Amino acid sequence: MILTSFLIVFLEKGATEISTAFGLNESFSDIITGIIIFFIIGCEFFIQYQIKFKEKEAAK
Repeated sequence: MILTSFLIVFLEKGATEISTAFGLNESFSDIITGIIIFFIIGCEFFIQYQIKFKEKEAAK
């Protein structure tokens, strides 16, 4: 949990610096952070769970 909170703070500060360096809107840093967290959660989902398709039963 502590590592995750440091990651989020690091992402927030970095995204704010990027948005000010390029002259973007203040809410753009929140969008960048949200996209990154979304992909991290999505990757974690696919690492933890495997999609298994039902195999068609072959002729016995």
